[in-house]
Amino acid sequence: MGMQVLDFSKANCKNCYRCIRTCKVKAIKVRNHQAKIEKDLCIACGECFLVCSQNARKIHSDLHKVKNFIKNNKTVIATLAPSYRGYFGDYKKFVGLLKNLGISRVEETGIAAAHVSKAYKKIANECEKNIYLTSSCASINSLIEKHYPQYIDYLLPVTTPLLLHGNILKKEYEDAKVVFVGPCLSKKTEILSQGNEGIIDAVLTFDELIEEYGDISNIEPQDVDKEASIMGQIYPKSGGIGDYLEINGYKKISIQGIEDSIGFLQSLERLKDSKLFVEINACKGGCLGGPAGEKCN
Repeated sequence: MGMQVLDFSKANCKNCYRCIRTCKVKAIKVRNHQAKIEKDLCIACGECFLVCSQNARKIHSDLHKVKNFIKNNKTVIATLAPSYRGYFGDYKKFVGLLKNLGISRVEETGIAAAHVSKAYKKIANECEKNIYLTSSCASINSLIEKHYPQYIDYLLPVTTPLLLHGNILKKEYEDAKVVFVGPCLSKKTEILSQGNEGIIDAVLTFDELIEEYGDISNIEPQDVDKEASIMGQIYPKSGGIGDYLEINGYKKISIQGIEDSIGFLQSLERLKDSKLFVEINACKGGCLGGPAGEKCN
């Protein structure tokens, strides 16, 4: 069955049904007056958790695991979502927090995102298909795989920046533990998906770290050890992927939010003769709207 990464607490679920009304993929069921997330339908977008008024959110945390890595003198490397620049007023203090925890090295996930964009451009400019959908958002990949499998072939056959960066870091630092840090809940399920095991050793959200360590205003600012190019740094912005890509003969479209993404996929059959390069993201505002960054400011 595997680990249940996201669910609701039995003690706090009070039959308000707000989560059920919010879930666009009908992945929440009520049994014995208790809301339960159906793993086979859930795309880990986090929208249900954002509307939960009962503090019933139950999210598996890897914080204890990461602390043990550090306690046992493992080399721990953080791949940091480029959206951190938008979540924290003085984002270098957040990097300082990671270093203070004992994380040996901090690199931006955007390093790999730039490689992903170049792969997108190469494939799309070969013009083998009319429609290409970006494959960088784990929740959108799950949405298509679980609910619209007829469109899997439209997904660009390129791994996500997270998994690519994990593979790069594992090759460069063979014995290191690699930890993703960002505002995305779907990364917690992505790293456990079949075929992805062992690439990323843990996922920490911005909210988890702020809940644990609180105010970071007094922390000494530090720089990341390796910074992404501009192409990688703008990934969190809606439309950011396409901004630096010249794709011949294609109209570039940016879709954001689960509701609009579903609406687009439902109309895709009518658009199949169009030449479209579609950046599709589960969060409104792109990764800057991630569900696990509420406590940053």
